[in-house]
Amino acid sequence: MRGIGRSGQGLYALAVFGAILLLQVAAAGAARACHHTAVLGPVVLTVDGLIQDCEGQFEVKFDLSSLRALPAEEVLTRNPWEKTKVRYRGVLLRDLVTAVGGHGAVLRIEALDDYHSDLDVADAQAYDILLAYEREGQTLPVRDKGPLFVVFPFTDVPALETQGRYAQSVWQVSRITIK
Repeated sequence: MRGIGRSGQGLYALAVFGAILLLQVAAAGAARACHHTAVLGPVVLTVDGLIQDCEGQFEVKFDLSSLRALPAEEVLTRNPWEKTKVRYRGVLLRDLVTAVGGHGAVLRIEALDDYHSDLDVADAQAYDILLAYEREGQTLPVRDKGPLFVVFPFTDVPALETQGRYAQSVWQVSRITIK
């Protein structure tokens, strides 16, 4: 290259190599993101914010079938709204964040009635916090905390039983924004 000395050529080659490597890493990350089933039924959840580009979109929509296609977990726990322990089934919040390629620090969880609460992603990583779609084997109806309900493992981790965590137990969840 004209006008560039040997040290300049080395820096130029290193910059080109770095740019190519960065593009390959970005492409590999995008290829891993957004592995979920196509939405065929009514949308029950939209996830947006700091997520991987998914086929040109920066939000991912889920119906109940596409949520059920993600790895499912169960939590048997008590909470202030039930008289006894209840078995909930759904997807762990950390698995949902991974499924959409989320890379933020906070989850803003919004309900159908515009109530919202923020939850640190670190907490979702540390605890088995469930986005439940079933209670005792039955799909959660909207009139009873459905279609989705954030369930903490209060029985397994009694230290989580605080007013702040109760406020983060959002029901009728319709949107999660990763910030």
